[in-house]
Amino acid sequence: MSLISSLSQAMTGLARSAKAAELVAENIANANKAGYAKRSLSLHGQTHGQDGLSINAIVRQDNGLLLGEHQLAAGDRAYAKLKAGFYNAMRLTFGDIGSNATLEASLNKLEADLRIASVDPSDENRLASAFHAAKSVVQMLNKTGAAIQKQRELANHSLRQDISLINQTLSQLGTVNQKLSQTAPLSSQQAGLRDQQDLLLQDLAQFLPFKQIERAHGAVALYTVKGQILLDSHAAELAISETGFGQNWPPPTAVESAQLQIKTGDGWQPMRLISGAGSLSATQDISLKWAPNIQAQTDQLAFKLSQIFSSLTEDTSLQGDNPGLFTDLGGRVNADRIEGLASRLRINASVNPDQGGQLWRMRDGVYAEHPAEDISGGLLAEMADQLSLSQALEGNPSTSVLKDAQMITAQAHRLTNQAEENLVTQQAYLTLSETALAAHSVDTDIELQELLQVETAFAANAKMLQVVDEMMQEILRIGR
Repeated sequence: MSLISSLSQAMTGLARSAKAAELVAENIANANKAGYAKRSLSLHGQTHGQDGLSINAIVRQDNGLLLGEHQLAAGDRAYAKLKAGFYNAMRLTFGDIGSNATLEASLNKLEADLRIASVDPSDENRLASAFHAAKSVVQMLNKTGAAIQKQRELANHSLRQDISLINQTLSQLGTVNQKLSQTAPLSSQQAGLRDQQDLLLQDLAQFLPFKQIERAHGAVALYTVKGQILLDSHAAELAISETGFGQNWPPPTAVESAQLQIKTGDGWQPMRLISGAGSLSATQDISLKWAPNIQAQTDQLAFKLSQIFSSLTEDTSLQGDNPGLFTDLGGRVNADRIEGLASRLRINASVNPDQGGQLWRMRDGVYAEHPAEDISGGLLAEMADQLSLSQALEGNPSTSVLKDAQMITAQAHRLTNQAEENLVTQQAYLTLSETALAAHSVDTDIELQELLQVETAFAANAKMLQVVDEMMQEILRIGR
């Protein structure tokens, strides 16, 4: 090996050691930075008769499989968290089983107070207790209906926020794709852009699951699980619409009945989501599935309650379409307008002292003109009986109002427990994926070991330079 060759190898080795030391320092400095992947040198042999190794590229060491698993876990956990939060809110609304703050407890008290009043129907205090128990049932139903509606409104608000963040993230990913196409491959700048890309993909995964396809220069194309384009040459745009809009539909700022739309090169079209993953799917399920299901059950209970109290045989004052004790904002409950009834249910003004009504109408008939001379507790007893009597409405099984209330409360607790158990499972899975990802990222102990190796290599190459220098000095001395 000639002195010139030795000198060249030593200089190349010093350059490698300096760059390696720089990468070790960068790895250690960013060890706890989200999205950062370990950098290392890629070396290759010299050409054209030169000896030694030269730097080929800076390699970013990521693990695509673990990143994909972590993205799936993040989406599943986001869905589970929103689902558990919704059902827990419903559990709090319906109250704890066995407590006095449940719809079932309110109906039980109404039944008990009606029976007590039927024993001595002339007692104004007992009539007042029965009235206040009926009022409590109405207030509980109104509260439940309002709570369900609030959850739907919160879900719609969250849906719009999610859509805004998704559009922003897709736009940023599109920008990163463009920058990657203009960046030298396997460079430090490309590695930084890939870090940014991984962070954006992780953010997107919390909203919805997607399929990722690698493009040239490290760019990515994204598709929904059902094949709709999210990002390729251009980023897609998401928005909320009412049903019935065509391709040229302009997204409105706010609508009551939300349908998710996606705009690609083919114009606007309904977005096809899969249920069970991502916050976007969870908010849609709250708004369009879970809340409406509970609302429908509560409205059916309110409808059944109004029906049985508007067809009492002991109340001879009930005629025509006049509502009974329970009304729809003062009017008769219509079978074609059940949706939202729990929020609209009211006590008939004729028996409500706060609206000029008379308590004795609880006993003598909702529309009785005068107190009965022959006081009887028959109507009060029939009201109490109707609450525990199985009633078959069209399309529904034969159950009592009390049983319906009990089942709704029990269902809320059962679904809450299931959702919370699933959240614990998904959180554990997310933690495991984060641990696995961390194990394949920067390990500062290993980096320090590599730094020692770099230091040794640097010292060896420096020694080589010193020896070559001494030999050249000796040759010059001899030549003189």
